[in-house]
Amino acid sequence: MAKAHIFISYAHEDKEWVLEGPGNIHLIPRIRRHTSPDAEIWFDEGLVIGEKWDEEIHNHIVQSHIAILLISESFVSSDYIVNKELVWIKEQVEKNDMKIVPLLIGNITEKSKRIIDWIYQRQIHPSETQPLCNYLNDKAQWDHMITSILNIIDAKIDQVLETLLLNENTRQAGYSIKPTVTPTVKQLLEISKTETRKLPIKRQRHTRQE
Repeated sequence: MAKAHIFISYAHEDKEWVLEGPGNIHLIPRIRRHTSPDAEIWFDEGLVIGEKWDEEIHNHIVQSHIAILLISESFVSSDYIVNKELVWIKEQVEKNDMKIVPLLIGNITEKSKRIIDWIYQRQIHPSETQPLCNYLNDKAQWDHMITSILNIIDAKIDQVLETLLLNENTRQAGYSIKPTVTPTVKQLLEISKTETRKLPIKRQRHTRQE
């Protein structure tokens, strides 16, 4: 079964949002449990000193359909994130090969906003002025924020799986699409119509344990 591949971009200072463990926030583990088995999440937890970090991270970014960005002052202050990860992610976004989910987890300065202005031109969640950390001490508000984020990610996954399904049916129909051009869903639907096929373009929802 086709899966959406998700890349997590975060600063190591914010690892409590990403990793399992006592006292951690467990945002990404919760997203991982919710999106399984429709998506596969990757971040740099498995990389060790001596491995080719650049090559490994770049390969995962290129292979991913969605990038979740955990934005904080530490995130923007990281030379590696700003000058490498975000450069590679932006390239994929501009080629329409990747969707991004920017999550503001901590307050950042106006200067930092300007550094990542191309991200701030898109919708920031939960908002540009209210980071997720502001909701951690209110369980009801935090649960509401998590549900909102999961709905956003679900919608992105649906779009990715729909496109993957249409691409697969196009290949099976014998059409050749230039690898340098990413066809739009509308174009693929037109191709599909000529084959008089009815495609199930919505994934089946799964009962998930939170």
